Amino acid sequence: MNSIDNPNLIKYTKNTTKRFFLCVEKIVSWKEGGYVAYIPLTKSEEKLMQFLWEQGKPLSASEIQALWKDNAWTKSYTRDIMRALEEKGAIEFYNLERTGKNYGRRFRTVLTREEYFSQLAMRNGVTVTKMFQVEAFAMVEKGNKQEMDDLILELEGMIEEYRARDDDAE
Repeated sequence: MNSIDNPNLIKYTKNTTKRFFLCVEKIVSWKEGGYVAYIPLTKSEEKLMQFLWEQGKPLSASEIQALWKDNAWTKSYTRDIMRALEEKGAIEFYNLERTGKNYGRRFRTVLTREEYFSQLAMRNGVTVTKMFQVEAFAMVEKGNKQEMDDLILELEGMIEEYRARDDDAE
């Protein structure tokens, strides 16, 4: 099955991780092999994923409760959200951690922040071209030369990498 057969799948090409590039007006994240299905998240699931991405390490429901001070969720509700995220494939079991007399299951994120937001943007019809045009226009209007120079250098690097990849394929 490929992305043409199922529009909810994003095709990944083999290259560096977490780089984004415009390819036939679609956002394509370069990652080692395979497909990643579009994973729709509820507001609560997205909120928990944001917290997990910020922490950058596997956590259990108890650890989330202890670390997330401004969250009013109960431990039970947190576990329910984690269970839903696991079923969707956004997080996965990592290990068991003994806490007192019990063991807590730790989970790590499978879906990266970049993957989620690129899927969300593509799902809502936002292309890299549209995002780039808005950002470039804002930079020109603000007159921030350093940011514009940095963007140009990054784009030139991406173009060189893309051309080198095409040369290897031929």
